[in-house]
Amino acid sequence: MTAAPAAFATVPPAVSVSAGAAVPAGPEEADAFRSPETALDRTAHPLRTTEPRGGTADLRPFGRMVGDARVVGLGEATHSSHEFLTLKHRLLRYLAEEKGFRAFALEGPWSTGLRLDAYLLRGEGDLEQIMDEEFQGAYRWWNNAEYRALLQGMRAYNVEHPKDPVRFVGDDGGCAGAELYDRVNAHATAARPGIVPRLADLYRGLRPATDAETYVDAYLSKPPAERKELAERTGRALALLEQRPGKPLTPARKPGPSSTPPPPIG
Repeated sequence: MTAAPAAFATVPPAVSVSAGAAVPAGPEEADAFRSPETALDRTAHPLRTTEPRGGTADLRPFGRMVGDARVVGLGEATHSSHEFLTLKHRLLRYLAEEKGFRAFALEGPWSTGLRLDAYLLRGEGDLEQIMDEEFQGAYRWWNNAEYRALLQGMRAYNVEHPKDPVRFVGDDGGCAGAELYDRVNAHATAARPGIVPRLADLYRGLRPATDAETYVDAYLSKPPAERKELAERTGRALALLEQRPGKPLTPARKPGPSSTPPPPIG
């Protein structure tokens, strides 16, 4: 990664952005801040619009809030609300164009992030189809016109800046797509063919053979003991992959006592 900031995100979207507000020092100022309306009048910076297109000069107070931060957190009070997502799109535009941010991380599977990143970088696949296939179940709220426009905007930026693109990262472990297992198997076949049969046994029943929603629902319906066994097998697969040739196999990592994580990938 270059010296550019590492990830996008936002302050919780609102109708205004406050920057540089200080705790009132004197009694008169303290009295003024007892009224939320007065406090907002004194510190808020009105936004020109919540829509993503057009100039971004009104976001300069937001830029001052960001300063030299490398990670900025963006949230919304409700998922899939039009104004929250379009304002997020607008803030991302500003962060990329004015502050040098080059990665956008979203609560979605890592494998989803790889598919969307390939679309952003090289135009691979059909965006609507990718979103329909990937944003299912608990991730369904990302499958909407506003997020599609945001991703299309990122793709348009990359077409104009192919040597300095904006990337996409899925940062959630809810479902590991089949392509991740295929990549690991391909690597093992090429680099360490001797472990392939053992790896296939450890991965038995883990590689998704259905859509993401069906796979996750089936996993969550399993009893805790079976989920624990799947997690332990995944840990042994990871230990096998990390083992250096000629070295003894290290103990598998075990899940915490209070958690039964969804099946990760080694």
